[in-house]
Amino acid sequence: MERKIALVLLLVVASALGLAVGVVYAQGGAEAPPPATPVPAKVRDWYDFADIALRVATLVILSGGFVSTFAVLTSLRAGAYSQIYGRFQGVLLKLADHPHLFERMKREEYTAAEDDPTNPEGPTHPHRFLANCIVNLYEEAFLLYESRVLSVIDTVPEDYWQSMLGSMRAAFALKYVRTHWELRQASFSPKFNRFVHEEVLATINSPTLQSAIPTAPA
Repeated sequence: MERKIALVLLLVVASALGLAVGVVYAQGGAEAPPPATPVPAKVRDWYDFADIALRVATLVILSGGFVSTFAVLTSLRAGAYSQIYGRFQGVLLKLADHPHLFERMKREEYTAAEDDPTNPEGPTHPHRFLANCIVNLYEEAFLLYESRVLSVIDTVPEDYWQSMLGSMRAAFALKYVRTHWELRQASFSPKFNRFVHEEVLATINSPTLQSAIPTAPA
């Protein structure tokens, strides 16, 4: 392969040299053109200088606009990252303070009786609110990831989203979180529900993910 590339480059160089030599000989054989009549230098008026100044000012304004746009985009991404990360850490710290709630979310499931707001006798477990917080957090992260600034630039960095996606799959492997979302899908956006079906639930039963599911803190 390297030899073929070298031969092609050598052929291109040889062709260029041959073309250059041919042009030189062709110009040497042609009659010399008559001397050109000198053109008087143009005297610039004030509006010529005004036009140059206007062009320079326009270039400076456009450059400043681009710099400001990228600064705003960087601030938006940092703010989105900080908000999601802070809420996520808050949930983890709450589970660390109450590890029994994590164990219950692994074993129990969210029931229709608990979801019925018209039943005053229906059970209300404390981990219900944690499950709702977890699913809401992942929905917000997903909607931020799907949004675009100027329809081109990602709001959430791709590396951070991949980390969040792994965490989401592990969370939906918890029976209580998964059944909570299944019974309350009407509370979440159709786009997020479709994503959970296609990208989260389709992978939570894999052996690799099952081995990565966290255990409750000691």
